[in-house]
Amino acid sequence: MIYLDLVLNLTLLVALSVISGFVDKRWPRHTRLGVLMQGSLFGVTSVIGMLKPLVVGPGLIFDGRSVLLSLCALFFGPWAAVTAAPMPIACRIWMGGSGSRMGVLVVLSSVAIGLWAHSRLRPHERPISSRSLYLFGWAVHLAMVAMMFTLPPEMIFQVMFRIGPPVLLLYPLATLLAGKILADQLETQRLIRQLHESQEFTKTILDNLPIGVAVNSLHPEVVFTYMNDNFPRFYRTSRETLAHPDAFWSAVYEDPDFREQLRKRVLEDCSSNDPQRMEWVDIPITRAGSETTYITARDIPVPGKSLVISAVWDVTDRRMAELALRESESRFRLFAELAPVGIVISDVQENTLYVSQKFVEMFGYTMEDMPSVEHWWPLAYPDEKLRNQVRAHWKQALEYARATRSEIAPVEFPVTCKDGTVREIEFRMSNSGDLNFVLFTDITERRRTERETEQLQSQLLQAQKMESVGRLAGGVAHDFNNMLMVIAGHTQMALEHLNPQDAVYADLVEVQKAASRSTDLTRQLLAFARKQAIAPRVLDLNETVEGMLKVLRRLMGEDISLAWMPEPGLWPICIDPSQVDQILANLCVNARDAIAGVGKVSIETQKATFDLEYCEDHLGYQLGDYVMLAVSDNGCGMDKETMENIFEPFFTTKKAGEGTGLGLATVYGIVRQNNGFINVYSEPGKGTTFRIYLPRNTEGEVKAESDSDHEIPKGKGERILLVEDEGAILETTRRMLDRLGYKVIAVSAPGEAIRLAASFHERIHLLITDVIMPDMNGRDLAERIKQLLPETKRLFMSGYTADVIAHRSVLEEGVQFIEKPFSSEALALKVREILDQV
Repeated sequence: MIYLDLVLNLTLLVALSVISGFVDKRWPRHTRLGVLMQGSLFGVTSVIGMLKPLVVGPGLIFDGRSVLLSLCALFFGPWAAVTAAPMPIACRIWMGGSGSRMGVLVVLSSVAIGLWAHSRLRPHERPISSRSLYLFGWAVHLAMVAMMFTLPPEMIFQVMFRIGPPVLLLYPLATLLAGKILADQLETQRLIRQLHESQEFTKTILDNLPIGVAVNSLHPEVVFTYMNDNFPRFYRTSRETLAHPDAFWSAVYEDPDFREQLRKRVLEDCSSNDPQRMEWVDIPITRAGSETTYITARDIPVPGKSLVISAVWDVTDRRMAELALRESESRFRLFAELAPVGIVISDVQENTLYVSQKFVEMFGYTMEDMPSVEHWWPLAYPDEKLRNQVRAHWKQALEYARATRSEIAPVEFPVTCKDGTVREIEFRMSNSGDLNFVLFTDITERRRTERETEQLQSQLLQAQKMESVGRLAGGVAHDFNNMLMVIAGHTQMALEHLNPQDAVYADLVEVQKAASRSTDLTRQLLAFARKQAIAPRVLDLNETVEGMLKVLRRLMGEDISLAWMPEPGLWPICIDPSQVDQILANLCVNARDAIAGVGKVSIETQKATFDLEYCEDHLGYQLGDYVMLAVSDNGCGMDKETMENIFEPFFTTKKAGEGTGLGLATVYGIVRQNNGFINVYSEPGKGTTFRIYLPRNTEGEVKAESDSDHEIPKGKGERILLVEDEGAILETTRRMLDRLGYKVIAVSAPGEAIRLAASFHERIHLLITDVIMPDMNGRDLAERIKQLLPETKRLFMSGYTADVIAHRSVLEEGVQFIEKPFSSEALALKVREILDQV
C-alpha cells in the first residue's frame, strides 16, 4: 500500500514536468519572469503533494516535495529555488507533528543539493545524462534518509524500516524520470532558441550582404519563398510587387521585347542545369526617366527541390568604371600617339607594357625588340663601358626617386638608334602604383643649336673685340700718320738744302728711314682696321701667287721646301695685288717661324661653293662662290687658347724683338676688307693650315693706277686752297707746295675756307683738304666749295680712308685721294695729275 501511494504521489511529478514545459514555452527560463513562474509552479505542486501525503504515523508524512524542489533548483537555478522552497516549508510547519523538523530539513537539503548540482552540471548549457540524474536522485534521498535521525528516537527505526527502502528505490527513479522529461524539454527549448538565433543571424547577414539573395521557383512561374532587402532594391522594385506570383518579369523589365528575350534565355539556361550557363552578366535595368543600371545574376539549384537560390549584385559602378577606364585608355593612347615625346610603360618587374609610336619613330625599336627593360640597355648602349655608366647613374636616380617619392630629375644620355645613329635624349620617369612611365625627349637638334649658338656667340664676341681693336688701331694710325707726315716732310726739305758730305746729312737719312719704317707699321695697322686705301682690280690669283714664289722661296730659306699646288681655271677675284703680297708674306713668315729645322710649307688654290645647307652645318662659312688660298705647314702647331687670339694686333708667341704681332692681324683685316673669311686648323705638334676664302668677282674689272715712274713736276703758279686742322701738317704741306711752285692759301678750319672762297675774286685751281676735321668733314667742305667755285678741283688727304670718301673701303670713282704720310714727290705727282686733267 505504501508503494502504491508513493507511485500515485510521483505521478504528480510527471504531470508537473509537462506543465513546466508548457510554462517554459510561454515564459522562457532565461527570463526573470520565467524563473519565478517555474519556482511558483514547483512550490505550489510541492504543497499540493503535501496536502495528500503518505502518512506513516502521527505527525509523519512523506510526499514528492524532495524530488520537486531538487529538480527545481537543478534546472531553474537559485531564483526558482528561493521562490519554491518557502511554500512547502511554511506548509510543513503549519501541518506540525513530530516530523515537522525533518520535513523542513528535507526541503532545505533538497534545495541545497539541487543548487550544487546546478552549478556543476550546468543543465542550461549542456544536456544531463540519465546516469547523472539517477545519481543526483540518490544523493537527494540519501540526505532525506539521513534526516530521519532527527525524529524522536522511538520512531527512527520504525520509520526507517517502513519508509527507507521504498524511498531509496522509487524516489531516485522518480527523480530520473521527471528530470529526464525536464532535461529533454530544456534541450528542445535550447535547440529551438538556437534555431531562432541562427535564423535571425542568417537573416541579419543576408539582409546586410552587398548582394541580393532570394529563394524562388522557376518552372515556369517565379514565386519567391524568401528574399533579402537588397534583392528588390537592385532590381529597382519593391518586395510587395515581387510577392505576387510571376510578377518578376513584368516588374523588372519594361521593354517587352527585351523581357521576352531574357526570359527565354534564363529559362533555357536553367533547364540545362549547366552552372556555367546559369550566370547572366551586365544585364541592364531600365526605368523611364531614370538612368540605366546594370546587374549580374546567378542561380544555384536547391538539391531535391524545384527551387533555386538567386543571387544578384549591382555592377553599375564597375561597368561605369570600365567604361571610364576604356575612355581614359583611349584618351591616353591618343595623347601618347600625338605627344612629341617617346613613351614607354613598364611594370615593377620591368616588363615592357606599352611603347608609343613616337618612340618607335625616334629610335626604331619596337615591343618585339625590347620585351623588358633589360633588353633595352644593350640595344641603346652597345658599348659596355658606357652602358655600365648609364645604368649605374639611372639606378642611383631611380632609388633616390623611390625613397623620396618624387619624380626622377631629367637626365640626358646619348642613345644608339636601330639604324646606328646616336641621338641626345632627355629622360624623365614617373611612378604610378605598379607602373613606371618613362618619357624620351629628343634634344639632339636643341643641343646642336645650343652649341652653334655658343660658337656664334663666341665668334660675335671675337668679332666685336676685333672691331673695337680695329677702331683703336685705325685711330692710332691716323694720328701717328699725321706726326710722320711732319717728320718725313721736314726731313726731306732739310735734306734738299744739305750736301751729302755734311755731318748731319747721314743722321737725317736715318730719320727718313725710320719714318719710312714707321709708315709701313701704320699701314699694317690700317690694313687690320680695314681702313687702308686700296686700289683693287680683277686678277687671277694663280698668276699673282706665281709672281711671288721666287721671293717667298728666298724668304723660306734652304731648309724649308715650298710646294705650290694651284687649281687650274680659277675664278677671277677683285683685290689690290699688294694685299695678296701682304697675305702671302705674313702667312709664309709665320709658317717658317713655326718650323724648327727642316720642314715644308704648301700653298694651294681651289674653287669653293657653299650653299645654304652647307653653311648651316658649318659655322663660319658664308654662302656663295669663293676662291680659296691655303697656306699649310708641318710646324709646331697651336693650342686652342693661342688660336683664339692670333688675329689680335700685337699678340705674338715669339720672343721679344722677333715680331710685332701685326702679321696675322694684317691678314685678317685684308680678308675682311675684301668681304672674305678665314678659317684656321691647327693642333699642337701637327702643324697649321690657314684657308682664306675670297669672293668670286662677277662684275667688271676695276682699273688700277699706273705704277710707272714720273719725274717730279713743278707748278705753273696755280692757286691752291689748303685746309688742314693739324698746324704742323698744314705748315709742312704748305712749304712743299711753295717749293713746287704753287700759290698756296693755307687755312686751319673749314669755316674759314668757305668764307675765303665766297669772298675771293681770283680763281682757285685746286682744293686740298683733310678728310676728318672737327667742325666739318672734308667731303662736305668740298661740296660747299664746289657750289661757290664750280671749276675748282679737289684732292683729299688722310691717314685712312673714311666712309665719307670710301664706299665699303674702296675708293669711289672720280674721287682723288693721297694717303698720309706722303712725300713731296708723291704730292707733286698727284697735284700735277689732277690739274692736268681736262
